[in-house]
Amino acid sequence: MKAGIWTTLGSAYLMPGYCDERMTFYLAEDLSPTEGHAELDESFSVNPFDVHDLQVLRSTGELQDAKTLLGLAWAGVPLWDEPQPRR
Repeated sequence: MKAGIWTTLGSAYLMPGYCDERMTFYLAEDLSPTEGHAELDESFSVNPFDVHDLQVLRSTGELQDAKTLLGLAWAGVPLWDEPQPRR
């Protein structure tokens, strides 16, 4: 995916007191498909989720990764609202 708009959300230390690695979080908007080129030692895939799916994953305990939770919270995703039944 290619983003037309990039917004810096913030940065955080991943393991304070243990290492000084700092991660910067961005919000990518105005997305369009493009061909990705992974480095030799990496692989990736795009997995789209809507807000409802993210709320279900968080409420069932499947979404526990602190980096993901922080990035989504900074992006304004209402993760802690209860998922409503789909209509």
